[in-house]
Amino acid sequence: MNPFEMVVLIVLLSLVAGVANNYIKSRGEGDSPASDDLKQRLAKLDSLDERVKTLEKIVTDRDFELKEKFRNL
Repeated sequence: MNPFEMVVLIVLLSLVAGVANNYIKSRGEGDSPASDDLKQRLAKLDSLDERVKTLEKIVTDRDFELKEKFRNL
């Protein structure tokens, strides 16, 4: 093995080790505060989505439109 091949091999091993290290770190961050914050925001988004759907049903209801017309008279 000549010196050039050895340098290439060392560089490749370093790159593979760096990628493996980042992969392992990213898998272990499942319980970090950032993921808890994300879970809370997703839960809040889901509840807001349900509220919007309910409001849309109320506003698009024909009885609601009729009541609004009576109120405006």
